[in-house]
Amino acid sequence: MIESCSQFHFREQSLVSFTTTSCGSSKKNTLSTHPPSCIHSIERNENGQIYVMNDLHKNPHFTLKTSDVLSLYRDTTLSSIDSNLEETQYLHVPKNCNYISDDKSLLVINDQSLPTSNATTTITKDQLSIRKYTQLITEMFHYGLSESLTFNTKKRSVSSKATKMSSITKRMHSKYEGRTHRKSSIDKKSLPMCNMGWSLTDCNEYGGNMSTIAGTVKPFLKKGNIPLRASRILVQLIELLLKALDHLDIFNNESCDDMMISNERRRMQRLFKSFLNNGDKYNDKCDADFFRVEGITIIIPSNIGLHTDNLNCDRKGMTSVLSINCQVPLNEDTIVSGRDSQLWNWFTENGYTESFNCSIICYSRRCVGNYVHKLASSYRIAEKDSLRNCIHWALTTGVGKAIDYKSHVWNNSYFPNVFNNHKKKRVSGTFGGDYMVVPAAYDKMVSAFVVLSITKYDFYTNF
Repeated sequence: MIESCSQFHFREQSLVSFTTTSCGSSKKNTLSTHPPSCIHSIERNENGQIYVMNDLHKNPHFTLKTSDVLSLYRDTTLSSIDSNLEETQYLHVPKNCNYISDDKSLLVINDQSLPTSNATTTITKDQLSIRKYTQLITEMFHYGLSESLTFNTKKRSVSSKATKMSSITKRMHSKYEGRTHRKSSIDKKSLPMCNMGWSLTDCNEYGGNMSTIAGTVKPFLKKGNIPLRASRILVQLIELLLKALDHLDIFNNESCDDMMISNERRRMQRLFKSFLNNGDKYNDKCDADFFRVEGITIIIPSNIGLHTDNLNCDRKGMTSVLSINCQVPLNEDTIVSGRDSQLWNWFTENGYTESFNCSIICYSRRCVGNYVHKLASSYRIAEKDSLRNCIHWALTTGVGKAIDYKSHVWNNSYFPNVFNNHKKKRVSGTFGGDYMVVPAAYDKMVSAFVVLSITKYDFYTNF
């Protein structure tokens, strides 16, 4: 559970990740009896930090007080009760050094001038300047980034049924106040954040993004309401980072060994870059060799519960997560709505006085990976003969001409009586649609876990 978002708690935290070979069965609420094969912990650095981790879509991760992490795992090798399983190894990366693993799947940069714990891989020190990235992120706040942050009270852990209903009013109030930025009472445990990139989590966009006559929805772009000048700086920052980390081979479009899939994925990344640079989500002609990301989260970091990132891509070469965290001055230049704003009130409630930390986290998206693989398969079937090509056209390109989903099937005027009798107002949740005829299926933002025992390794169950 999120106990607090306090700046002082952030300084004492470590991010802990369990590397798992199995996380229980595919059934929900099933207990996993397998310990992690490896445990990594990264001490958070309030002065600035860059890290790259992999497989967070399946590896549970959470934050814990650094002293608690070290007391549990320092100088120990965790042994499994199953003699057939290997021992669990533990690695802690303190904030006074840098680290790169031999397989390049874990990288931590606290200061480009510090020594590297693993000397087998070099760091491009001139380009990995946390000071430079701090300047760029601070400039984004000067251009109004703070106005794009809304307050998310959802905790990255499982809440009880009793707390779910009691939090509905808070979430509605938080969303309204998050848009107005007026000073008001707030939940100090809420998270100021914004998300952008390719998504399938807003059903209001479904009508205009049908890709087959059967109702399949293709991914669509969300910008997060970031001011244009700030989003252009964001593009510049990400490209600088990926150029500096190019030797790590993260977000590798060629890893699938399929040119058609690689080209389509690059096209979607170009569209995302164009969307951030110019507000144009239809221009795929820009150069995006160093903008290979499909989803971005900007967040004021805090404690997080045990969870996995369900929306991240699970395909080979695309499972990386890149995070840059820096310290931003707290003043009326960075919080442009001033001292009477809700965001400033949130900082005050959580003990921030002179500065705050901001994290920018980059991902590849599962919805993009699934879409481009299906698209490539569809094209290959259509190429076999004229009949299959005609069927392919009827099921895909011809969708908009045959049925106008946006104005009929997805419009309540088409079924005025049935829809009005059965519609349900959704006041909250990851799924962004306002109305539905029946409960809609959607991808969870994260998969949360309940810890069932506290031992040298924890058992957990997936919800």
